[in-house]
Amino acid sequence: MLENSNAIRDGNASTRLKNSIVIEKDKNEGKCNSQRCDKALGRAKMPEGYELWRDGDGCYWWSHPASYRSSSLHWDRWAIYRSAKIDYQQMIKFHIT
Repeated sequence: MLENSNAIRDGNASTRLKNSIVIEKDKNEGKCNSQRCDKALGRAKMPEGYELWRDGDGCYWWSHPASYRSSSLHWDRWAIYRSAKIDYQQMIKFHIT
């Protein structure tokens, strides 16, 4: 605490301190805590081309990179799995690729 208060009084150190805070803030703003977690379904597999993702706060969603589609967030991975299966069946039915 004492080092920071001394750095703020010194003009050059103050600029360095402010710049380091801004740099750290910028690094954290663009950070994504999402993880791909297809194996969280055990033996069940996501439909072909679909990916299961888990956010940092524990919510799940699916994405289909080939069509740039994704689902809304949900806390239950099985609800997301069912949603992906329904979406896959609709894509087949309407010949969307």
